[in-house]
Amino acid sequence: MSGGRLLKSVSILARRLSRRLARSGQEARGLELRLGYEDGIADEQYTLLPKSTATTESLDRAGRRLLEMSTRRDRRITDLSLTATGLTANRGAMDQLSLFRPSAAREVAVHLGRSQA
Repeated sequence: MSGGRLLKSVSILARRLSRRLARSGQEARGLELRLGYEDGIADEQYTLLPKSTATTESLDRAGRRLLEMSTRRDRRITDLSLTATGLTANRGAMDQLSLFRPSAAREVAVHLGRSQA
């Protein structure tokens, strides 16, 4: 993947991740970017976000920073994923009391590329 296509792919993943977090009423406190290469080696970068968020802009900005931190630029990328970690309940979603018990937080990941079988 070229640099421009890679940046666009990270932006697409950030938008998808933002929508999934919003639908589940959660925000991310951390973000992980995983790059899989054609030789089977994976590069993972992780960051803590300044505050819990589910906004596309914040996730995209953090994802791009993680991409810049990636070290192996000489290999073809076959897999790309962006994973939200440290999930918390969205404070805006807590304005109304729920009739049901809140579900446990879980990691949300979105992938772009070949499936790992």
